[in-house]
Amino acid sequence: MNTEFADFEIKIEGKDISPDSFDISELMKFLENAELMLCDNKKNRDMITHKIENGSVRNIFKTSLTSIVVLSVLLNEISIKHNINFLGREKQNLKRSIQFFQEWAKKNDKSLSFFSSYNQ
Repeated sequence: MNTEFADFEIKIEGKDISPDSFDISELMKFLENAELMLCDNKKNRDMITHKIENGSVRNIFKTSLTSIVVLSVLLNEISIKHNINFLGREKQNLKRSIQFFQEWAKKNDKSLSFFSSYNQ
């Protein structure tokens, strides 16, 4: 079975941020919350890989095209509605992750951008 893959990126921008200044404890929190965004069920999920690139801090995750499409559609809808209240019970992990990223960005005076290789 051939699985198609796509990328999802969380870009962190702000003063004095680079991959070398991104502490491992922060990275672990980001990885955990990115995993929650990309899958509803940790027991039965597609493989997710990660790499960090320069350009502020670019966290790039590669996983199945299906997971990226679903996440992209939901993030687009969140962007249009400017809230996450429409997400149902089955998307609680996504809600928690979005709340984590919003709180982290505010606390650390950083901005976060989400991108995917899937074009809607």
